[in-house]
Amino acid sequence: MNSIIITRKGVMDTPILIKKNADAMYENIVRELLGDDFDDIVGGFFDDFVYDRVNRYLKDEGSSVNYFTLKQ
Repeated sequence: MNSIIITRKGVMDTPILIKKNADAMYENIVRELLGDDFDDIVGGFFDDFVYDRVNRYLKDEGSSVNYFTLKQ
């Protein structure tokens, strides 16, 4: 199981628990947070460099998206 936690200006939202396709959920959340800047920042697909770029941009905006893999 995976968990995504969104933080906005230091306040954590309720964790989102995901059983399947967490990558798609992460992408949808990032797309929503970035809005029109999504295509400029992400480009074609997510890789390690894109994750870092997204995190830096969101940090400048006062937000973060944390992705955790939970072991059972």
